[in-house]
Formats: sequence, C-alpha cells, structure tokens
Amino acid sequence: MMPACFSGGKVDANSTAIDPGVNDYILGLEHLEVAEAQPKTEIDCDGLCPQPEQDGTTYCSYKRYTETGQFDEFVAFQPNSATLWPGTVVRGADAQNGLLTPIGVDLAPVTFSLSLENLHSSPVGEMEKPSLSAFRESISAILADGATGATPAALDFSVVEVNSASQLSFALGAEVSWPGGPDIAASFSFDSTERKTKILVNFTQAYYTVDVDTHTKPSDFFAPGTTIDDLEPWMDQESPPVYVQSITYGRRVIFSVQTNRSASEVKAALEASYSAAGAVSAGLSVSEEQQQVLDESEIRAFVLGGSADDATGAIAGFEGLIEYIKQGGSYSKESPGAPIAYKLAYLDNAVTKLAFTTDYSERSCVKNEADVRVDLSRIKHVSGGDGPGDNLELFGNIRVRYPTKNNPVVDCNTGGEVAYLWQLSSDQYMSLAEGGIWTPSAATFVDLEAVPVSDDAKMCFVAVMWESDSPFGNDDFGIAGLLVSFKEGWPGEHHVVTHGSGENSLDVSFKVEMK
Repeated sequence: MMPACFSGGKVDANSTAIDPGVNDYILGLEHLEVAEAQPKTEIDCDGLCPQPEQDGTTYCSYKRYTETGQFDEFVAFQPNSATLWPGTVVRGADAQNGLLTPIGVDLAPVTFSLSLENLHSSPVGEMEKPSLSAFRESISAILADGATGATPAALDFSVVEVNSASQLSFALGAEVSWPGGPDIAASFSFDSTERKTKILVNFTQAYYTVDVDTHTKPSDFFAPGTTIDDLEPWMDQESPPVYVQSITYGRRVIFSVQTNRSASEVKAALEASYSAAGAVSAGLSVSEEQQQVLDESEIRAFVLGGSADDATGAIAGFEGLIEYIKQGGSYSKESPGAPIAYKLAYLDNAVTKLAFTTDYSERSCVKNEADVRVDLSRIKHVSGGDGPGDNLELFGNIRVRYPTKNNPVVDCNTGGEVAYLWQLSSDQYMSLAEGGIWTPSAATFVDLEAVPVSDDAKMCFVAVMWESDSPFGNDDFGIAGLLVSFKEGWPGEHHVVTHGSGENSLDVSFKVEMK
C-alpha cells in the first residue's frame, strides 16, 4: 500500500494505485429507494380510530391520516456512538435503520473543519488514518486552545402534537425504533388513555458543525490499493455506501408532555415559556393560567449532548421547563456539546435522504356543552302609555328558552326548557317613568348548566309585557321573542322589542356570557 502524500499542511489522498474500476463499480450502485414525500392526507379509519367520546364539555372524534416526509438530517439518539465520526463510510441499508455500520476497508486521509469562527487555533483537522480515536485526538487539539468570547447557540424550538410512535418518528425525522429511541417513545405512553393530549417539544441548541471536505470521485474515499474485491462484501445494489458528511454538535432536549388539557392550550403555554426563558428577544409573557397548564401536565425530558449535571427524567412543571431551556445557551470549554444530529451523503456527494411515513389517528374536540349565564340588563320604554306624565305600571314575564341534551329548541314556542328571569303579576307591577329606563337593583340572572352548543343550536329570548290599568283593564305592551342560533352568536347583548296595542312598545335587553 503506497504512503499518503502531504502538501501545504493538508492531507492529500493518493488514489493513483486504486483499481480504476472502483469508481465505475460504486457509481453503478443505485441510491437507496426512498418514498416520495406526501402531504397530510385523510384515509379511512378501517377500525383503527378510537370511538367518539364526550370529554367534559367537549365532544371528541377521530380521523385517520397518512403523511410521508423526506429528511436529510437525522437525530443522534446515541451521541457517544463509536461509529459516528466525520468521514466514516458506512453501509446504506443499515443507515436506513439508524445503524452506522462501517465498511471493513481502509479509508484515505480525511480533512474536516469546524464552523466555529472565534477559535484561537485553526478550525481545520486532518486524519491520516481515519478512525474514531484519530478524530477525537484531532478535535480535542483544536478545541484545547479555546475561543474568543462566547458563541451563542443556534436555537430551534418546535411543538407538535403526536398520537402514535410513527408520528413521533415523523416529527423527529428519525425512527424511534433506532438505537436509543425506544426510551423516548415509551415516555409518551401511546397505549394509555389516562392523559389524552400528547405533545412533543424538540428543543435544540446547535453550537457548531464538523464538516468533511468532499472528494471528487468515489475512489478518493479509500486507501491506495483498494480493489473491487475488497469492496464487494460491504456494498451492493440494496446497500450502497454512504459517508458521514456533517455532524452538528450542541445540546438537544426532547420533552414529552402528556396532559388532559387541549393541544392548543399546551402549545400556547410552551411557546410562552420558551419566550419567557429568554430564548428569544421578544415574546409573550406567561400567564398564571399557562403556568397552571404546565404544572398540571406530566413532563419528561431527554437530554442529548448535555453536561453531566443535566438529568434525564421527570421535571417539575413550569419552573422545571424554564430551567432546562436556560441551560447550555452557548458553546464554551465547560459546555462543548456533543453530536446531536448528522448528515449522510453518497460517495458521489449526493445528499442521502430517508423517508418516514406515518399513519395516525388525530383527535378533534369541539366544545358541545357550556354553562351559560343570562342576565336581564334593563327595560327601556320606547313609546305608548297612559298619557303624558303618568308612570307605567309594568308586569308580565321575561324568560329564556334554551336547548337541553335531548330536547333542542325549535322555535320560541317549542322545544328545550324555559327559565324565567323576571315575573310580576298585575298587582305587583314595576313602576317606570315614560321614556325611562329600568335597571335591576341587584343582578337578575339565570345560570344554565351543560347547555348543548353547535352551529344550529338555538336559544330564544322572550318578553311578555303588560301595563296595569286597574280597574279599567290592562294595556297590552306586546309579546315578542328573539331566536338566536349559536352560530349567530349567543354571547353579548340581545334586544327584544315588544309592540302592543297602539304605540305601546318596550325594549328589553338581555346579556349572555359563556362560561
């Protein structure tokens, strides 16, 4: 085997003695078969969707989806893997399963560089005889001289709802069945229904990358004297060779969050917490309600590339989450990071992509029950009466017809149940000056519990109004109802305007609050 040549301080592989057929042989191997990317698409449940259920005041149903994504960067579930180092050539078929299996052939010298720009020494490293130990020795020498100032980490924070292990793999861009991944999948308890909402938080702090200088042809990857016979045991049409082209160093924290709160509540609380931790320059403050959402949730953290003090396991709600996010914010000698992600390439330097397909049931919950408060706000005299200067002596009833679970409101006279806000007989009248407005001296309201809500659910506000004129008979101030669907909007103020005999008219105002 001919010795490697060196020029200008850089390693230069001497490939002249390599079998000239090596290039043709390797280039003749097909790239790995990768499924085409497919957007989220609804598919039939085929008995795999959970049954619809009533969960408190919400009705939850399920739809099934399929989705395929292609990825060119992969999570390093095992940062201390003995086979994860730049320039190593591995079996493609095994790489599809998260295994970096080196081929048993001597490699040509490798030159790599670090992306850190403030190092005191050169960021370029060289391995005459590439191996894990040679890489560790070289990168340790580069980092030993330290850097000028701190190097803030490049941050990424994603929050995704996951409903199955395959969806978790899709969200991470790496199969959780790969070595090191099952513990993460187990933390989500996909088989348990105790906590229905499951959220993945993928938080990365990337310090720098280690990148390999590319070769011009496949034979340049191997030591002089390498023949096709040397390569054939390690590669074929089903398993083309690929090499580790780039490794990202830093810190990755994968949080599993399980709760009975809604996904939207949890996402809002997590994103506000990330902002509050100072991870971004500006953002939302964290409300007491958002803190409570996290405190009620079961949160576990898996730290990849953290310091020895970074624990992996359960954390204490909001405060624990904030503390995890604040740690390791920049590269330093004390916090050098570890491999958290890597990229692969074929020996023709084409990017290696893998595809992950997930079929999953997605839970969709709609609030279909609500507690409703209806207040009588005021009664306003519009027109009519006994004559100038005379007070009106009003009586009658003011009520609301509302739907129940088994009895929807059809119209203002049919269906549902009736609740009265105000009732007076002719000898218990309320006095109101002409053109005046009456408001209750104390809150006059009804609380309606578990009222069904849907777009077509209806509620009717009714006023039956008379004016006492004993002993000459009572004056009709009208009967009126206002039918309002939930889609049109129950919350807010509603006016029922009555029209009785002659010009007699009143404006009755209702106020509705949804709890």
